[in-house]
Amino acid sequence: MDSTRSSRLVLIDLLRGFAILAMIETHVFNAFLDTATRSQSWFNQLNYYNGLVAPSFLFVSGWVFIVASRRKVDDFRNFGPSFRRQLWRIALIWALGYCLHFPKYSYSIVRYWTTQADWQRFYTVDILHCIAIGLLILLFGRIFFHRDGAFEFFLWAASLAVVFVTPWIWELRLPPGVPVPLASYLQEGTYSYFPLFPWLGFFGIGAACAMWHFRAIEAIKERQFFLYSGIAAILLIMAGHWPYLFHFQMYYVSSNIRAQPHFWGMRLGYVLALVVFCRLLQQAGFAGKGWLQVVSRESLMVYMAHLFLIYRLPYKHETLYDYFGQSMPVNQCAALTVGMIVLMILLARAWSWMKANHLKTFRLGLFVASVLVVIGFFLR
Repeated sequence: MDSTRSSRLVLIDLLRGFAILAMIETHVFNAFLDTATRSQSWFNQLNYYNGLVAPSFLFVSGWVFIVASRRKVDDFRNFGPSFRRQLWRIALIWALGYCLHFPKYSYSIVRYWTTQADWQRFYTVDILHCIAIGLLILLFGRIFFHRDGAFEFFLWAASLAVVFVTPWIWELRLPPGVPVPLASYLQEGTYSYFPLFPWLGFFGIGAACAMWHFRAIEAIKERQFFLYSGIAAILLIMAGHWPYLFHFQMYYVSSNIRAQPHFWGMRLGYVLALVVFCRLLQQAGFAGKGWLQVVSRESLMVYMAHLFLIYRLPYKHETLYDYFGQSMPVNQCAALTVGMIVLMILLARAWSWMKANHLKTFRLGLFVASVLVVIGFFLR
């Protein structure tokens, strides 16, 4: 592996690794921290910064696709094996997003006892759905645009368009006939926290920045890339905060702050600041190897596993969330977060080792486990 490519992979591992670790902390505290503590001012600050995890994860997912597909473009355009594998991966991510929200692990309960509210939760658009749709757009964009410059322009233009039309999309009165599953992709609602507008913008900008980074490396201007990224981060953060500092409301079309471009831009600024920070760590010799690298490269498995443990693992005929939800003090939540991170690191290492050393056995085991899960669902 050449040193330039290795350098890019280190940066990705750092970005994605920190994002997934912060995501574990966010989910643990949101699920288990007691209600009284949530009213304290420090938790509001923590909750604000935890809100930067999803933008970071989407951003780095877009970046990863560009790096991973760099040598597969010709095969994509010929609809070869790489194209089919990518489509399969997209379908898997999309399906897993719905699996996380399936009402109950029991066919009889789903058929006879599931309420309308349960199905609305099932239709929730999660971050995995955004990633799947984003990957699909990038895949066919890579096929359609033969010039890198045109593709990069499309990424910048389409991503910013998504952000700036979001207030209009959120305020649209959708016709009564629009199915709930489709409406969930367009607007934030009771059960939809990651609609494509504006969240897809983070994904697209991450891909665009990856393209820009490639250009900078080829022109021997990588230092300039990170300098401009740092300046952009400062400007975006300042532009997002100044309305609050001067008690000035800056809304258009929608009164929901999460729909506003300046709020989206402020969060993008923090993500860019994280990019620059990871670059500084890389230059300081923190290569991201070992546990952080493994967690990063097995991020999908880690994401699914820790959510399964929190919201799906049976515990005294309930899930951990149903049994302990919003009842733990801070010290217990912190200890549980550390324990969950250590467990995910060990699981990621075992998962990675099996794929690297016993791939056929790993795939067979995964297939058998999937079949048993499906059979168990229908027998319950």
